[in-house]
Amino acid sequence: GGMMGGFPGPEAMAPGRGGGGGGSYSCQTFAMSSVVGADGKVHTQRYSSSDVGNRQHGIREAQHAYSNSGTGTDKLGMERQLGDRARKMVKERDRNTGDERSNEMFRGMDETGREAFDRDFAGKASHLPQHA
Repeated sequence: GGMMGGFPGPEAMAPGRGGGGGGSYSCQTFAMSSVVGADGKVHTQRYSSSDVGNRQHGIREAQHAYSNSGTGTDKLGMERQLGDRARKMVKERDRNTGDERSNEMFRGMDETGREAFDRDFAGKASHLPQHA
């Protein structure tokens, strides 16, 4: 057999739910790592994300959270996509200084399209599965 003989094909890797309910999906990720810093303290990094969407309606929402106790950084991100338009918001907070920064990115539109996008998104949001 070929080199790839021992690996399961993509069918075997896919979840057995078959996408359930008209193309909607939901995916959660969580990761955590701890390291002992130069100061002898344990610093923890956490990352979590939740991604829900409905392919049939071309709608998707993703939430990301990241924190690092070593640098005191917290990051929150939210991404909303509808068809070929998308809007992403990222919030960053420095726990040591209390500084907050946020920025917004647009795809397939610019800031002037934000309100129409939010309205369209809200109109279809009922097709989204709930975040776990």
